[in-house]
Amino acid sequence: MQYVMAKLATRSKRVNQLIKSTPALLYYDGTYLEETMRRERVLEIEVLQAIRSSGTDFDQVEAVVLETDGTFSVLTSTDTVLRNVQTKKTTRFR
Repeated sequence: MQYVMAKLATRSKRVNQLIKSTPALLYYDGTYLEETMRRERVLEIEVLQAIRSSGTDFDQVEAVVLETDGTFSVLTSTDTVLRNVQTKKTTRFR
């Protein structure tokens, strides 16, 4: 089954998009992105839990991202966000 799906994904852009996930921005600059949260089936309390687990003060949080492996990345400033996007380094919590 996995072989068949991998073969289809390499031949069809549409199939590849259906089976591959991408990181989803859930919270940015003080705003919950409700449509994304609904699509990803994430509750506001789960985002808050990820922030608490990171040990970061809520006022310092710039963004929260749901990663492709189901973990949350809590980013603390615009500079950090840009640096982490470029180097792919984030703090992850399950």
